[in-house]
Amino acid sequence: MYKMTQEANELQDPLQKAGELTTSMLAIAQPSAIFGEPLQIGEETIVTASEVGAAMGVGKIIAAAGGGGTSFGRPVAVVTAGPNGVKVRPVLDLTKIGLAFLTMLGSFLMMKRKMQRQVDAS
Repeated sequence: MYKMTQEANELQDPLQKAGELTTSMLAIAQPSAIFGEPLQIGEETIVTASEVGAAMGVGKIIAAAGGGGTSFGRPVAVVTAGPNGVKVRPVLDLTKIGLAFLTMLGSFLMMKRKMQRQVDAS
C-alpha cells in the first residue's frame, strides 16, 4: 500500500509541474500579447500584430522529475486604420529568410556531395 501511495505522489509531482507550466503558457496567448497597444498618429491608428508561440515538456527518469518550457513572440504585421480605410502591412523577417536560405543551401550541397560520391563509386 505504501509503495502505491509513493508512486502516486511521484507521478503527481510532474503532473502538477505540467499544470503550472500550462497555466503560465496560456497566460502568454492573450490578445494583449498578440496585438500591441494602439498608437494614435494624426487621424490614423496603428496596431502591431505578433506571432506568439510556446512549447513545454515534462518528464521523469528513475527518481528525477522535471519540466521546462519556452515561449517566443515576433512582429508579423502592422495594421493601420484611418480615414482612407484599413491597411495591413507584413513585417519582413530577414533573419527567418536568411535561415531558410542557408538551410536550403546546406541541403543542396549535401545532396550534391552524395550524388558525386555515387558517380565516383561507379
